[in-house]
Amino acid sequence: MAFLHSSASKSQKKGINGHNERLEFLGDSVLDLVVAAIVYEKFPDKNEGELTRIRAIIVNRTQLNRIAETLGLYKLIIGNFVKNILPEDVKGNTLEALIGAIYLDKGFQFCQKYIHKNIIEKHVNLKELLSENRDYKSELFMWAQRNKKSIRFETVGDKGSMSKRKYIINVLVNGKVSGTGEGISKKKAEHMASRNACSKLNINRQN
Repeated sequence: MAFLHSSASKSQKKGINGHNERLEFLGDSVLDLVVAAIVYEKFPDKNEGELTRIRAIIVNRTQLNRIAETLGLYKLIIGNFVKNILPEDVKGNTLEALIGAIYLDKGFQFCQKYIHKNIIEKHVNLKELLSENRDYKSELFMWAQRNKKSIRFETVGDKGSMSKRKYIINVLVNGKVSGTGEGISKKKAEHMASRNACSKLNINRQN
């Protein structure tokens, strides 16, 4: 049932269609609880808002889709999809449904250990994830405000075709280039430039 998509639902008793959406709902809640407990223990210095943000980073849809892809769950999904193309979000939804099924079959403690060992430990690099999801641009501006520095972003060029264009942006601190970034959008390029500037200037969340 965990791998049965609604597009291929089967009629059950009393005319109820059987598919994995109820298991997905359950698995989503179980996953949230397990990850919440993990980040609560791992980050004793974080407040409620920060813990919520970290949990959201771990269980966001893109992340769950990637983990499901790595686990090979897409090979087991039963569904009738347009042109037989599996939508990305179906992968993550199926992972949640699987977690719901494991919870029902084996109980919470077993499911908790499964999530920790087979999902978090093997497929989630917390340090890397938190680094990628830091708001470097805001941190850079806050640092500049405290230290009375000026910040300015400057688009210095782009490369690639229209469909694969990458922007190149410098961030200037007091008129001096302190970081350069590339990205498929100006926002992403500014993020990378800010990240490089924070590294060069040794700026972190505390200073």
